[in-house]
Amino acid sequence: MKKTIAIVGIAAFGASTLHAQYSPDLTATEKAKLWSISASLRGFYDDNVTTLPKRSLLLPVGVSNPRDGFGIEVSPTIGLNHTGDATTISGRYTYDLKEYFSNPHFTDQSHQLDAKLQHDFSERYKLSVSESFVVAQEPTVIENGALISSPLRANGDNVRNIGKIDFTAELTKLFSLQLGYQNSLYMYNQNANDLAHNDGTAGNSTNPLYPNGYGVVSRSAQLDRMEHLASVNLLWRPVENTTGRFGYMYGQTLYTSQEPIIYGVAALPPVAKNTYSNIRNQRSHYFYVGVDQNFTPELTAQVRVGAEYVDYYASHNHALSPYADASVRYAYAQGSYAQLGVKQVHISTDLVGVNQADPARDEDATSIYLRGNQKIASRLNLSWLGQYQHSTVNGGGSRATGGLNGVAENFYIAQLNLSYQVNNFISAETGYEYDRLKSPLARGYSRNQVYIGIRASY
Repeated sequence: MKKTIAIVGIAAFGASTLHAQYSPDLTATEKAKLWSISASLRGFYDDNVTTLPKRSLLLPVGVSNPRDGFGIEVSPTIGLNHTGDATTISGRYTYDLKEYFSNPHFTDQSHQLDAKLQHDFSERYKLSVSESFVVAQEPTVIENGALISSPLRANGDNVRNIGKIDFTAELTKLFSLQLGYQNSLYMYNQNANDLAHNDGTAGNSTNPLYPNGYGVVSRSAQLDRMEHLASVNLLWRPVENTTGRFGYMYGQTLYTSQEPIIYGVAALPPVAKNTYSNIRNQRSHYFYVGVDQNFTPELTAQVRVGAEYVDYYASHNHALSPYADASVRYAYAQGSYAQLGVKQVHISTDLVGVNQADPARDEDATSIYLRGNQKIASRLNLSWLGQYQHSTVNGGGSRATGGLNGVAENFYIAQLNLSYQVNNFISAETGYEYDRLKSPLARGYSRNQVYIGIRASY
C-alpha cells in the first residue's frame, strides 16, 4: 500500500449493499450465534476487467484494449453478533481474492469491515453508531450505494471509510427529534508518480479517457476527499403506522489531494498556473419533508423530497436542484421481497474539464433501482438487482470549446444470483453481472461477468 490507511469516523453497516460482489446476509442460524464463519469459492469469467472501451480510432496510441480472463475467487467472512437487553452489537469482515489465470500478475484483493452498535438508554432515548471500511478496486464496492461517482475500475488499494452516528429522543407521544452526523473519507491509491505522462504537456490532452485539459490526472487528484454530513429531523407520528419527517442536512465536501487537476501551460496566453482539486470544495444545504409509512407488515415505504442548494464557494458558483430519496418494499411471500427506489442528489465526479477557472464541480445525478429476492423453492433462491444512473456534469467549460458542462452519462448495472442450499452448511451458486457506461467522452464500456461456485457457512 502506497498510502497510510486512516480510519476516520463510524459508518453505515446497516444500509443494504446495493450491488456488485454478491454476498448474502447472515442467515437466521448465523445471527442466532455469537459468531459465524463462511467462505465462498468461485470460478469466473470477466470480459472487461479494466473497464475500458473497445478499441476504436478515437482511442490514442498507448491505450489498451479491454482485458478479459478466467479466474478463481476466494472470499472468507467472519461475523459477530451480540444482543443484550438494551444493546446490540454486530460486525462482519470479508476478505476477497481474485486471481486471473490469463495474467498471473493481475490480482485483485479487497477488504470489507462493517460494524454497528445500537443502544437504548430508555424507551425514549436511543443511539446508533456504525462503521463501514473498504479497501477495493471495483467502483460499486468502493461507493456502496445507489449513486456512483466514478464508474471506472481503479487499480490499487483504494480506501473508503464511512462513519455514522444517530441519536433519537422522544419529546412527546407525537414528536421525536433525530440528530445525526456522517463522515466519509475517500483515498485513491494512484497518484502522479504512477502515471507514465504527468508533466502537463499539451500532447496528453488528446486522451479522451482523461478529458482534463493538459496532462493526465491521477485518480487521487480527481477523487480524494472528505465529506461531512450533519442532519436534524423532527419526526411526527399522528397515527401508529405513519411517521412524518421535517428535515435539514448540512454537507461539506473537502478535496484533499495536493496534485493538480488541470495543468497550466506557459506557452498559452495568459500564462496559466496549475489548478488544484480544492477549487471544487463545496457546501450543501438540504431542505426536505418525508414520510415513513407501514401500509401493512409486508408493504412499507420511505419518502424524502425537497431541494438541495450547493455553494461552490471556492469557484464562486452555486446551484439549486431537487432532492429526493424514496423507496417502497413489498415482502410478498416468506423469504421473497421486491424493493423499488429512486435517489436524486449532487455527487462528486472523476471528470475535470478544460477550463482552469471553472473545472467540473460535480454531477447532478438520478438513480433508479429495483432489487429483490425470490424464494423459488425451499432450497432454491434467486436474488437480483437492476440499477440505472443518469448524471449531468456541472461546470468544466463550455461544450462549444470542448468542455464538459452539461455532458450526460448513463450507467447501467444488472445482477442475478441463483443459489441452492445443499444442506445447513453448504450451498451452490451461480450468477451473472452486467455493467455498461454510455458516454459521449469515448470512455463508455460494457462488461459481462459470470461465475459458479460453492459457499460454506457455520
